Amino acid sequence: MEKRKKEMSILLLTKRKTDAKIDLFSASEWPDVPGASPDLFRLRVDGRWFCRDGEKYTFLSLEGVSNELRRLIGEQLGHERQCFERPNIASGHPVRVPKGKLAGEVLYDLSRAATPPIQGIDGRWYIGVILIGQGTVMLPVDAIDIQ
Repeated sequence: MEKRKKEMSILLLTKRKTDAKIDLFSASEWPDVPGASPDLFRLRVDGRWFCRDGEKYTFLSLEGVSNELRRLIGEQLGHERQCFERPNIASGHPVRVPKGKLAGEVLYDLSRAATPPIQGIDGRWYIGVILIGQGTVMLPVDAIDIQ
């Protein structure tokens, strides 16, 4: 029986069935463990501690907690392959931006990335792309062709 005080519990429910129970604990509950600071958290998913890459204790920031929750929700919805890694696109990298169709063929604007990738609140990665007549426009990386 766990004696540490959990900060909160989150239930992932689909079709009236509990698919996962996530308990969130403050890292301050592990005062003797290196890397445990009060602004970090430890997750227990379905009664098992979340540990990354063979670590005995994994402590996450709020951003890390939200990324793990997003991954778990994605698994439940069948979107395991969604990319959470930052795309390897530097400023100046050539890109093709779809701009419409003509006679069934896709037309593209050829351009360059104006910014490094930025992750939006929706979880998608965006880059600024320089478009003639529009200036720099933020577009989802998955909506353009990287050259």
